[in-house]
Amino acid sequence: KVTGVQTCALPIYRLTNPGDIELQVYDMMANKIITRTYKSDTQGGKRGYNKVRINRDTFDGHLLSAGVYFYLIMHEGEVLAKGKMAVKP
Repeated sequence: KVTGVQTCALPIYRLTNPGDIELQVYDMMANKIITRTYKSDTQGGKRGYNKVRINRDTFDGHLLSAGVYFYLIMHEGEVLAKGKMAVKP
């Protein structure tokens, strides 16, 4: 279960239990930009607060254009949380 999702430049969320988490990021046209998986023993899948960094490393060396992006936080195919984030130039 995910609680306390904050919408900001970095998706920040709290997991009540550790678990393998999938982060999917979409652009304004609903095109999937990237999917990343975080194991239960790493930042992104651990119990408690998790902050997932969105940077060149996350996006295979590419920069995101300025704009609004949407994300899904998933576990075993179930959407646990969703939100949006802004990328400023």
